[in-house]
Amino acid sequence: MQPPINMTQDWLTARKNITPEKPFLFHGDESLTFRELNRLVQESYIYIQTHEFIKHRDKVAILMPTGFRYVATVLALMQMQAIVVPLNTRLTPDELKWQIKNADCRMVICTPETKELASKLVDPAYEIVSFDATTYEAVHSLSYISPKVTNDDGLIESVELDAEFAIIHTSGTSGNPKGAVLTY
Repeated sequence: MQPPINMTQDWLTARKNITPEKPFLFHGDESLTFRELNRLVQESYIYIQTHEFIKHRDKVAILMPTGFRYVATVLALMQMQAIVVPLNTRLTPDELKWQIKNADCRMVICTPETKELASKLVDPAYEIVSFDATTYEAVHSLSYISPKVTNDDGLIESVELDAEFAIIHTSGTSGNPKGAVLTY
């Protein structure tokens, strides 16, 4: 077992402090700097936690198209040390339902483009969180916070490299897909 890594300042905040205007991510013709990505991660973090409190090791499905919001959502869930379960938006509803149930997800995070599909996948016991225009406006008006405030907020201050990070489902060519567990 590998020793835990101290998380009192996460890598994204550290990088934002060193090179805030350096591009971090490109998607099509657009780019996002470390400062912009850090802000987007903070907004995602705040919105998810104010909508439904996520605890350490909760499994959270992501049903979103690729893009900046997707990356920010994964990074926000990493800061919560939730287990990320990415879902392929091209799968059938039955395949997606099976993956959500197989991974024992507590929540599905989506966007307006995938919200209707998400609502068909889960029963009322599940929470669906959708990022939409009102979300951006409401969250953007909140004050900036650091997700690594204290242990009292449900986060832990270190991460074990052997801890589960994500459950990725295989293609399932010979039956139902298997959930491959990835560690940090």
